[in-house]
Formats: sequence, C-alpha cells, structure tokens
Amino acid sequence: MCCSALGVSLLAATSTDLSFGEKTVLVYENHSGGDDHQFVLRLARFHPDIYLEWESFNHQGTVHLYKKAVNGAKRVTIGGLFEAGLDIESKDTMTNWLPAKVYQQVVEKGEAKVQFNNQKLKLRFVEEGVHVVTVDKVDVEVPVVQLEDDRKGKWIVHKNVQNPVLLEYESPYYQMLLKRVSTSKSNNLRWIKKLPPIK
Repeated sequence: MCCSALGVSLLAATSTDLSFGEKTVLVYENHSGGDDHQFVLRLARFHPDIYLEWESFNHQGTVHLYKKAVNGAKRVTIGGLFEAGLDIESKDTMTNWLPAKVYQQVVEKGEAKVQFNNQKLKLRFVEEGVHVVTVDKVDVEVPVVQLEDDRKGKWIVHKNVQNPVLLEYESPYYQMLLKRVSTSKSNNLRWIKKLPPIK
C-alpha cells in the first residue's frame, strides 16, 4: 500500500539495509524541467570520511567529505560540490547523505535545522516506510524515513545513522532519484589512483 507521491510504502516485515564499501557505485537519475540525465557516484572510501568520484553526462570530478562533515555538518547541498574537473574538499557541507547528527535529530526529535543550498531550512519527520532500489541487479525494499522541508521539498533518506544516503529528493522544479547501486568488488574507479589521508 503506497502512502506518498515519492513511492514510499508502509514498512515491510522484511527490508534490506544498504551497506556501502569502497568501489560501491550509485547511479542517480536527475530531472529538471525537460532535462533528464544520469549522475554516477563511485566510492573510493566510505567512512570515517567519504571520498568519491562522480560523473555526469558532460563532466566529472572528485569530492572529499571530511569526517567532521559526515558526522556533524549543518550545511547540505545536492549539486553544490560537483564542479567540473575539480577535486573538492568539504569540511562542513554534506552532499547526497544527511550528516549523522542532523539525521539523528530529525528522527529522534521530529525536526532539524539545516542550511540547504545557502538557504535555512527546517526538516520535519513525516513517516517511516520502505523504498525500492535496485541493488546488484535485484530490486530490494530499503527502510527509509520520509522528511519534508518548509520550502516544499520532499526527502527520502535511508533509515540508518551510519548510511543516511538520500534515495530521493523532490522539489517543485527538480527531482533526484537513486535508481541503482552496485557493490561488486570488481567495480573500478576511473580517476582516483591514490587515496588521500583520512581527514
């Protein structure tokens, strides 16, 4: 039984936690106006910091999310850290994952304040449920929390404080949807040849 426009279903008796490691690949579909395109993240390291490479139809780069950002950032962005051809380092902004403290606060207290794309937002807890994601070519139901913000944005986030990855974000003008995940050890990074120190 579906209970939201974003495709969240009531919590199933059996659902699968998403577990990411190095070389995990996440494939998103982005929709903006009439423009649809894929956006790919490849993880070189996942926790305590996150180091990844990304590519869109025309561009690529790397992003290093420091462990301080992973745990306690107050800033969140979707596209703001993805600049063509650049190696971006972020001490205080998260992308595609909620910071652990923000996730905990919104789940435990029902709301949390963040700065999203340079605008102050209040995230509010709506409900728990499941969301279907294709993982290693198999459709699985993933436990999620559905959130909303005070600018008509809707968020579906993996229900896991260690991996609060954004599965779907929808605003009146933009949608981002995680379509596929590959955790195969045979996945390859394209541009990262050497891992930097954990920061």
